[in-house]
Amino acid sequence: ANSATFKTNYWHKKPLLLQSADVAGAQWVRDAFTMENDVSLIDGSYISGHRTHDLLRNGTNTSTWTVLPLKTEPSQPTSYRRDVLTSLEDGTIYFNNAGSLWKNVGALCRLSNAAFG
Repeated sequence: ANSATFKTNYWHKKPLLLQSADVAGAQWVRDAFTMENDVSLIDGSYISGHRTHDLLRNGTNTSTWTVLPLKTEPSQPTSYRRDVLTSLEDGTIYFNNAGSLWKNVGALCRLSNAAFG
């Protein structure tokens, strides 16, 4: 995993994929990060992010990188219900600095980088 070939051909090109808990040997993933226990902690924070653009949601645009800010007013705290759950309806959210709020995610990122470069 620490070879130059692995880093160049795989690690630097593809995201780390954690399989769902129904995959043999991946049971530990089930409670590692959940909407209820972890993502809901964003409520009242100032973590920013982006969401899938409405043009993608309604089918007008097919670009996978058309996004909008997660919240309309960046100076306001993030609301789990208003900003996050609403944005997840038919879409995706991209968080910036998520590891600072979710220590388990940050630790996994640090461990992965230490192991694979």
